[in-house]
Amino acid sequence: SPLLARLTRLDLANNLIGDAGAQALAASPYFLQLAALDLSNNIIGDVGAQALAARVARSPFTWLNLKRNYFGQASLKVLALSNSSH
Repeated sequence: SPLLARLTRLDLANNLIGDAGAQALAASPYFLQLAALDLSNNIIGDVGAQALAARVARSPFTWLNLKRNYFGQASLKVLALSNSSH
């Protein structure tokens, strides 16, 4: 949709998208234009967190909410490092 090209904020909290949803979102060309993203409470595990981390470093995020998910400390560290340039 042409409207997705203007999307800068997305709230997907409490949708239980899991790793597959996080991977699909991270692979989307529209992911790189998001400034704010809420993925809280979505049962995202390490696989999904790693997919997101790979793209976060190249996106203009000013706000990212990943609380209440299932990824571990190693994925949290990768996410933090990928976001350190923001």
